[in-house]
Amino acid sequence: MKNIIIIILSILCVSLSLWTGWRYITQKDVASSINNIIGEKRYLEDSFNDLLTVDFITGDSVNLKRGDTQSQLADLVSYPCMIIYLPSVQEEICGSCLDFAINEARDTLGDLFVSNRINIISLGDNPEIKERIYKKKVYVTETALIDVPKAYMPYYFVLNEDGKVSHLFCPNSAFEDHTTAYLTKVASILMD
Repeated sequence: MKNIIIIILSILCVSLSLWTGWRYITQKDVASSINNIIGEKRYLEDSFNDLLTVDFITGDSVNLKRGDTQSQLADLVSYPCMIIYLPSVQEEICGSCLDFAINEARDTLGDLFVSNRINIISLGDNPEIKERIYKKKVYVTETALIDVPKAYMPYYFVLNEDGKVSHLFCPNSAFEDHTTAYLTKVASILMD
């Protein structure tokens, strides 16, 4: 009789342990899902708030340099154009964010990426940007093109011929689908 009770108690203990472990894993997955949803919601709210800071840029008044060459923005672009903008070198720019932003634009936009409808502009010389790696000319400005809330992050925006800035977006590798959707939308704007 003692052997039967020990076997039953052992089975109950194993079953209870398995049930507790399953509940822990399930709760951990649910907590992770909730954190992802909250993070995505916060990211989308930040992106929306960024869209509210729209400015105008006069292409004739923006001086850009590349090496020893100086040009005006209006002479380098075809409108509408997408700018990949690096708003600060004083604050350390996120290197992996920069790589993601440029590589995602290159991969999603393909041939459009090599045209003068896509431009990379940095506020000040940025040692993180290597033209030979990105296979794209990088221009430098000494004055900020637009105000952005996160100076350590790269931004995308569309610049129209009238100087209107639209479609401001901060790419984030954690939400790659949103970046791809954004770039697909921008491609249709640039091709019109």
